[in-house]
Amino acid sequence: MKTLLAISLLFLSVNTFSQSKIYTITEQYSAMGNTSIDRIIVTDPSGLTTTYDITHFLKDVAKHDSEFNKILNEVILKGYELMDSAPNAHGDMIDSKSIFTRTWFLKKL
Repeated sequence: MKTLLAISLLFLSVNTFSQSKIYTITEQYSAMGNTSIDRIIVTDPSGLTTTYDITHFLKDVAKHDSEFNKILNEVILKGYELMDSAPNAHGDMIDSKSIFTRTWFLKKL
């Protein structure tokens, strides 16, 4: 009985503290009239990162949203859902390139 309890506790602690099944989708984009950068960086739960260059939203917002939506839906179709629909956003206005970042987190259903 003690062995079963120990195995159960070990199983729970490993599942609790192991890498969570979270996808991270980050958009980096230039602003302040600069349209040179707009990329999506997708990181899967194993840490594999894929980068996509997409149309800058200041050039063509409909095309930008369509390309972004396709990438987001690829992750959702794998059984993930947005943890919060409002992205975590931050930027660097001191840099002459004015690079801003938005990040979405998706968890396994």
